Amino acid sequence: MILKIEGRFPRKIRGKQYNVVKVTFKRNPIEGFTNNELKRMKGEEPVFTLYLSDDEKLLPLKADADAPLGTAVLLFEKECRSINDCA
Repeated sequence: MILKIEGRFPRKIRGKQYNVVKVTFKRNPIEGFTNNELKRMKGEEPVFTLYLSDDEKLLPLKADADAPLGTAVLLFEKECRSINDCA
């Protein structure tokens, strides 16, 4: 797995402006693949992007997962100080 901290950015999420830390993840094939498989994977390998709040909490505000068939998006709903707050 390749983890890369892209930096700090302003980002609008659900219509609200946030300062975020952008982090990307990508799988890194280690062994057991043919050259053709590695070439194919290079172009098709999904990238997972996580946007964390740029504060002491580092809450996951948004996550994107790109794939050949489309993009999955996960959005932060609300902060729960206890399990009862969100149940």
